Amino acid sequence: MARDSVHRPVLRWGRGAWLALLLVACAAPAVTAPVRSRPATRPAHRPAPRTVDAASLPDRPPADPDAIWHVRDLRPGMKGYGFTVFKGDKVERFGVTIIGVLPKMYMGQDMVLIRLDGGPITGRNAFLIHGMSGSPIYVDGKLVGAFSMAASNYWAKEPIGAVTPIEAMLEALDPKLDPEPVGITSAEMTLPNPIPTSAGAMRDIFMGPESLAPPDAPGRLTLRPLATPVMVSGLGSRAFKQLASFLEHWNLLAQPAPGQAPANLKPKLEVGGSLGVNLMTGDIDISGIGTVTWMKGDRVLGWGHPFFQLGGAQFGISNAWVYDIFPGVQASNKIAAAGEVIGTLDHDRPFCVSGRVGPRPTMIPITCNVEDRSTGRKKTFRAEAVNHPQLMGQMATIAVGEAIFETRPVPGDITANVRLSIDTEGLGHIERRNMVYDQFQIDSAATLELAQMLQLLSSNDLKRVPVKALNVDVTLEKKQPTATVERIFIKQERYEPGETVDVGVVLRLYRGETTVLHTNVKIPEGAQGGRAVLMVNGGATRVNLAALTGGSTGIVPLPGATPAAATVSQLVKQFLERERNDQIVTHLLFSSSAVNINGEKLSRLPGPIADVMRSSRTTGLRVEQDEVKSASDTEFVVQGVQRLFITIQRKDSSETGTGASSEGSGAPGASPGSPGTARNLLVPDDEAVLSDARRFASPEEDETPAVAPGASPPPAGNGAAEAPKKPSEAKKKSARAEQKPGEAEKKPEPESPPVDDQLLGKAATWWTQTSFADFQRGTNQGTGATLRGEVRLAPSLKLLYESGEQFIWSVVALRGEYYTGTGNSGLVLCVGRDGKSSEFFRTGELEVHALAKDGAGNLYAGTSPHGRVYRIDPSGKGTLLMELSRACSETNPNGPTEPARYVLCLAVAA
Repeated sequence: MARDSVHRPVLRWGRGAWLALLLVACAAPAVTAPVRSRPATRPAHRPAPRTVDAASLPDRPPADPDAIWHVRDLRPGMKGYGFTVFKGDKVERFGVTIIGVLPKMYMGQDMVLIRLDGGPITGRNAFLIHGMSGSPIYVDGKLVGAFSMAASNYWAKEPIGAVTPIEAMLEALDPKLDPEPVGITSAEMTLPNPIPTSAGAMRDIFMGPESLAPPDAPGRLTLRPLATPVMVSGLGSRAFKQLASFLEHWNLLAQPAPGQAPANLKPKLEVGGSLGVNLMTGDIDISGIGTVTWMKGDRVLGWGHPFFQLGGAQFGISNAWVYDIFPGVQASNKIAAAGEVIGTLDHDRPFCVSGRVGPRPTMIPITCNVEDRSTGRKKTFRAEAVNHPQLMGQMATIAVGEAIFETRPVPGDITANVRLSIDTEGLGHIERRNMVYDQFQIDSAATLELAQMLQLLSSNDLKRVPVKALNVDVTLEKKQPTATVERIFIKQERYEPGETVDVGVVLRLYRGETTVLHTNVKIPEGAQGGRAVLMVNGGATRVNLAALTGGSTGIVPLPGATPAAATVSQLVKQFLERERNDQIVTHLLFSSSAVNINGEKLSRLPGPIADVMRSSRTTGLRVEQDEVKSASDTEFVVQGVQRLFITIQRKDSSETGTGASSEGSGAPGASPGSPGTARNLLVPDDEAVLSDARRFASPEEDETPAVAPGASPPPAGNGAAEAPKKPSEAKKKSARAEQKPGEAEKKPEPESPPVDDQLLGKAATWWTQTSFADFQRGTNQGTGATLRGEVRLAPSLKLLYESGEQFIWSVVALRGEYYTGTGNSGLVLCVGRDGKSSEFFRTGELEVHALAKDGAGNLYAGTSPHGRVYRIDPSGKGTLLMELSRACSETNPNGPTEPARYVLCLAVAA
């Protein structure tokens, strides 16, 4: 009865005022744009504006989905009607008057300008209601399109809006649509004849998102997509504000839902009925509300504008229950709750959302178990979130944060032990554990790494990794929360390679108390002698090691630049290898350097290979500080950093630490007396650090051949080599070498040969080449020089193949073709005699340092840095044959960092 009492006066007033409204509408000029003129000829039949008896209008949308209007046939003043849900799940009718057509107004599509009336639109002065997006608009029983835009400027005192033509919406059914999102644009036009409204004549029209709208001005009508109300239940005030801030960038209006939909809500969709699009379901429900525009079979179109403008997507769709309409001063909106998921929204397009009834979407199940040991409270939250890279991380973080906040809503000295467990496609199971502390917002601190990990998986530059399931376990404890590394000490200053350095760590606990813990780090057997930096830091403190070795503490609030990775698995590995906040990390930094390839650190490389990889002829490598480290668990969130210096020296050696070792990838280090002067090992200084290491030649090779200008040529018959010197000449030369420093500058003037003033010219010069170094500076053409200084005939070389890979480490001839082991992608390439190559086998490693073959035609590949050997059959199928043993036990996670393992050569018995 209450519902009838609201609508009867509206209908009686409508019958009495139809003629007046029709006259006003007819007096309004047609809306045209100077950018496109009307065709010279018009269709023979022109629908004329006419009075429509409300009693003759249908109460339900027409059943024929193919009966549609072409925009070109619409005329100003035409009367129509639309359908939406104002309360419950009942589809109700409202009135529509066509004002005109705006050609090519929105993203190249025509838009239809309309005026609405009837129901709470005018009966309760709600005007344009958020949640009506997609309401189907009909004229003479044929579908025009979806009500989608509203006049939004402050003088909009009439329900004037715009309709997205159904012709534009139907493109969402095209199976060949690009799944990538399409950006939204805006448009502005000046009308030749203004539109009369109660707020004055409107001559200018702007259409587009609010972010692109110009400032309000008299005479300008601003139309923008109706804000979609997103109904939220299950969130507290803090999480709700976080969600609302995130959604407002997408023109979405977050509002609290009055509860769940009633049990009698039918799980089906109908034209003019509510269309809910689900972001999250379960203990937390987040759903956008709009209206169904068109249905045919199991296909659904709605809203008339996008949700997030994501292109191809996977959202749940559902019916919704409208509790009431809230008529606001600035905006009105539906108060609703979404029902159960009954289908999938698969396209989020510029002109509509489209989906299919029946198939369920692929959503991410989220389980969060929270236990507060200080109060004994336990809670388990379960929800399903949308699986899209731009939304997944935010939805999951909000859900987990809400679970923690509801369990522990008050601040205090609380630590949280967080265990993340993520199941993925392609990378399998990923697990990370950490301890966090925050006196005021423990929920925000506990979800930080979750947000970072999901962002890494979904939005990296290499490859998106789909998430299949997410489990989070959080244990809250009220205990001593933090500690700071105040001082470190060791028992001795000198150590031998292979020894273990025991380190005492003095921790200052929260509010003044101190305690002493012990940790250790092992010096590698092949460590270079000299000074090394011993550093201990808390896991909650990120340290820039390169800056540290340059003489400063190098403490920065956030991690430094992470070496570039070539695969997503390397990105994940780098993330998981980050120190935990409750660990004490001990670093031993050497003056030698290591090579980093695509995020994989190669320490203690054999000298010749290191020299090749650090050659100035190629780029793409990163030189880093060579180090070993270990980590020890504590009961606190540890901050701070301390360092000191130790000397590495063998007891049976006279090493002083001033020289450089050629072993491994070590480069000359700083002198022991000035450890703070070590070079910065970041990328800009790689050349400076390694310049000395490249000088592997003997001093003789750096000397230029002796040239004696003006000297006489050697006597005839004298070879390229000088005659042996007599002992007396050697003694004279030795005596000259033993001159005192003051006498060194006094050199006897050589006797010049007599000069003939009659001759013009320059005396000939001559020199001899006797060593390999002399010949090495020349260009060989069919010859080669031996180490003894002999020049011999040599085979000629012809370029067969030039690889795009950075290194070719090994070559094997097999079956009339050549197989190459490469780096830094770990590929085995097959090169034909014509010089064309193809990928034969991908090892998954960085380097293929060794290749060998057997009598059966199989190929063997030795790889680095994990020390694996693969057997590859003639078809290119490879299997792991062996793997070098690990340097440290898998059961000791806190031991020294595992060094790289290299297979540098292979021999296969026939």
